[in-house]
Amino acid sequence: MTERNYAIQYTRGIAMLGVIGIHVGAYSLGFPNASIHLFALLDIFTRFSVPIFFFLSAFGLFLNHDLTGQFSYTDFLKRRFRAVLLPYTIWSIIYLVNYALSTRTFWSLQTLIETFFFGLASYHLYFLVILLWFYILMPLWRIMLRQIVKSPLPHLVFLLILQIAFNYYSSYALHFQSDNYIVNLFIRYRLNYLVLHYLFIFILGAVAALRFADFTAFIKKQRLTITTGFFASLGALLANYYWLLANGLSATEAAGIVHQLNPLGVIYTLAASLFFFALLDGASGLTAATLDIFGRYSYPVYLVHPLVLEYLARLIIKTNFPLTPPLVIAIFLAVILFSLSIAAIIKNISQRFYLIGLLLTGSKKPRSTVKPTNIPHQVNA
Repeated sequence: MTERNYAIQYTRGIAMLGVIGIHVGAYSLGFPNASIHLFALLDIFTRFSVPIFFFLSAFGLFLNHDLTGQFSYTDFLKRRFRAVLLPYTIWSIIYLVNYALSTRTFWSLQTLIETFFFGLASYHLYFLVILLWFYILMPLWRIMLRQIVKSPLPHLVFLLILQIAFNYYSSYALHFQSDNYIVNLFIRYRLNYLVLHYLFIFILGAVAALRFADFTAFIKKQRLTITTGFFASLGALLANYYWLLANGLSATEAAGIVHQLNPLGVIYTLAASLFFFALLDGASGLTAATLDIFGRYSYPVYLVHPLVLEYLARLIIKTNFPLTPPLVIAIFLAVILFSLSIAAIIKNISQRFYLIGLLLTGSKKPRSTVKPTNIPHQVNA
């Protein structure tokens, strides 16, 4: 990773914190007298978090990627399935077993198939399902990007317009019902697998990586415009949220409208992707060190944090503590701390037991640091 690329790592850490904020905010609304302002901070401000992960994933895929060079689709899928499909399967089983033990609920084979296909074992696992579909469609993205990178701006503007229109239709206007159970299933869970909901931000991440020098030059030149755009889009998103509350909607209902697929949410995600890169490019000191830790552990933290939140919530319910704003903030910090601790434990165990890391995080087998003896030195051609 070059010095400039650290901004991507730091943004990943911020996105991880945002995802935890969304889930803690949603939990806080289950109690009376929840703070609508704290909820706005945890659940509305952080709406960039999930889609920005697609930006970061595409950036990682296409950084130093040759669109015209040789590409082994089979090898690519093997690596990506190891990194995502295997941990997705294992963590789905973990969440299903946890739910079964808590509720003594068991499922039919059909229900289990639907659960794994659509990412229903826990409310956050759908992200991995969509990511897998992005990987499966990699040849298509390569074809598209060969044309887009030649003149990115008009293509991206066109994609942005299409994205807003498609997301609006899917989120607010689609009410189709079919007599076919399978068709209804795919319509009902379309947000859990359909990559079209996040196509623009994924392509933007790919273009940023493929035209990295131009992207960083643009960020530096337009820093003021990017910052202004970020706060303007955030203000519009929050204004929409408070306007809905003023018109009689609950915070839960408002959050169901003001989300990342909302037209304002799409613009906000774009602004946030550019803003955090501009803000964190060249970051140093404690901020950089902290965000680097969050970024490096973002994957296992993402996988485990709902489990941590669930058991902290059970403890809160047993102790009958009122869920005041300070307690909600404490829960947010505790979820971060415990999730990071578990992630660190997984990493440490994985260094001794490779299979644990492979199953839980898809990590590669660590290379041996012991130099072989009695082997003649060879120079690779």
